[in-house]
Amino acid sequence: MEDTTDRDHDINRDINRNIDRNEVVLSGRLSGTPGVKPLPSGDTLTTWKLTVRRPGRTRECVTETFECMTFDGPLGRSVADLRPRDVIEVRGTLRRRFFTTAYGRASVHSILADSVRVLERTVTVTFEESPPTVGPTEADPAPRPGTARPTVPRQRSPSGSPGGPARRSGVKGVREKEADRRARPSLS
Repeated sequence: MEDTTDRDHDINRDINRNIDRNEVVLSGRLSGTPGVKPLPSGDTLTTWKLTVRRPGRTRECVTETFECMTFDGPLGRSVADLRPRDVIEVRGTLRRRFFTTAYGRASVHSILADSVRVLERTVTVTFEESPPTVGPTEADPAPRPGTARPTVPRQRSPSGSPGGPARRSGVKGVREKEADRRARPSLS
């Protein structure tokens, strides 16, 4: 009779080796500026958060945020150069970290990244000089930040030509202010 215990053990070991996998692939938007933290060991920890959309039960789209990190120096430097809202793909493994809080022991799951690939960069516009400013006109006054004004309908003159916006009592328009400035005597 043949002894099959060794052969069965080898088969089980091969099966378990093929079943156990810890691979994560996520693609989504970088939700903020990556953080870089030097550690006492001399390594550098780079952390960032990735927002991933997934379909919900309703028509609304649900988002989930995953904490990602790496101890790899070159990978961490390339991630630190990314901007918020860049679309990236992260490949790595799922890790569970334990730590102590004021209320006892706690744990959190995070992604230990092996590679990061940029799928789409956000566009930022910078001006060499100050951008041209457009002042408010009488027809379309721009509200100041923090103040809300109700919309006032335009009034038409009896001849049918459009007039300026309806004014509240005591408030001068741009043209009246300009006329007052010109009418003042100059001091020079």
